[in-house]
Amino acid sequence: MKKALIFDCDNTLWRGVIGEDTIVPDVKIQNDIIFYAHHGVIIGLCSKNNEVDILEALRGQPLTEDYISVHRINWRDKASNLREISIELNIGLDAIVFVDDSPFEINMIRELLPEVMCIYPSELTEIVGMHFDLSGDFTKTQQYKEQYQRVKAIEHFTYLDDYLASLDMVLAIECNNRDYIQRIAEMTQKTNQFNLTTKRMTAAQVETLMAWIRIYTLKVKDRFGDCGITGLCMINNSKIINFLLSCRIIGRGIEYAFIDYIINDLAGKEFHLYGSYIPTAKNNQVVEFYESLGFEFIKQSGEEKIYYQVLNDYKPKAKTHFRYE
Repeated sequence: MKKALIFDCDNTLWRGVIGEDTIVPDVKIQNDIIFYAHHGVIIGLCSKNNEVDILEALRGQPLTEDYISVHRINWRDKASNLREISIELNIGLDAIVFVDDSPFEINMIRELLPEVMCIYPSELTEIVGMHFDLSGDFTKTQQYKEQYQRVKAIEHFTYLDDYLASLDMVLAIECNNRDYIQRIAEMTQKTNQFNLTTKRMTAAQVETLMAWIRIYTLKVKDRFGDCGITGLCMINNSKIINFLLSCRIIGRGIEYAFIDYIINDLAGKEFHLYGSYIPTAKNNQVVEFYESLGFEFIKQSGEEKIYYQVLNDYKPKAKTHFRYE
């Protein structure tokens, strides 16, 4: 499924060109975009223009900045800007749909970034219906706006550890909370990048499993906002069968704080812990996760790699800039 709609502005969100014409908002497409934002779609802008002019224009239109999670408004080529947007949102280029009225821009992006789906404004309704999950809500827009603030804040620090410490991150970890069954299933179905086994599950399957295995959930908040439930670990018979983090929290070392907590919680109940890694087309970034924890590789069965750790020998890996709630 696609995750983000990134829009050109002139003759896409409105009729006319800022600085040359009197622009007239396209109320239909803007109201459609607002609807998508309220249903979990990430909305962004990628426009060759003066940033101040675009943001000023939006203040008098239905699609205000409140609905925009990310933007690149400058005179650089749009392919470079879309690459940056992908990195900032921590999603793949193949999760982006780019909407532009210009055949030149559409064809350029198709050539330079073939992973990005490029469409004209007239195709928007059909493409969203085919490629987007509209079961989400507006909280995702706010979470990605908060992520943009985090990205901007790092510019004021020389060292990454100093920046991470400044976030004042608080982690809330629970085990087998039935209130989270639907969210747990959703994460297994949608998380691709930081996902050790990519096992997909329905809410009914999660509910059944919760009766006899350990399912840890992770909530994260910091000084910019609440990221919600964004981490998951399932343990069955001393084996991690599922470990994943939402793309919203990757890059902060949270995975180490999460696993440190889990191993500490298990230390009095289990002697050892196995870990499993199954490669996919999208989870290469976690191929060495268990090695980074100090787990020992013991065997490979088909594509699955199995790792082993004696719990009493485990040395915590997280930095000191986390607090547990």
